[in-house]
Amino acid sequence: LDNINSAPPEVIERINSLLEEDPTLNMYEHADGEELSKEKGIHPNFRIFATSNIHRAFSNKLSTALLNRVIRIWTPPVDFDVTVGAEEKSDVLKILFEKMGGVSGGAELSLLLLRFHARVKQMI
Repeated sequence: LDNINSAPPEVIERINSLLEEDPTLNMYEHADGEELSKEKGIHPNFRIFATSNIHRAFSNKLSTALLNRVIRIWTPPVDFDVTVGAEEKSDVLKILFEKMGGVSGGAELSLLLLRFHARVKQMI
């Protein structure tokens, strides 16, 4: 689930039951609704992988109930080391070089893009 914190809180609360020791999911949108469980419809190896970005516009705060049921891994932004004047030392430049390697002028374009990014980042 990409950017789970962009989902409405009601949807996220609905997912909480899937993160329990014995996961269930109530499907009561219709009169003849059913409850899914490991014995009935949920695979025994079912897992959820999700990302969230607290800086994303219109994101919601994740509930304590959800956060207590997951393992959180925080990673720094990929451009954390991009600063004006030090673009050539950035790991991002190495990635750009790799991606633009077969393009004529790719190295120059990569550096130009990263310099532009560093200046914009400085202004924010």
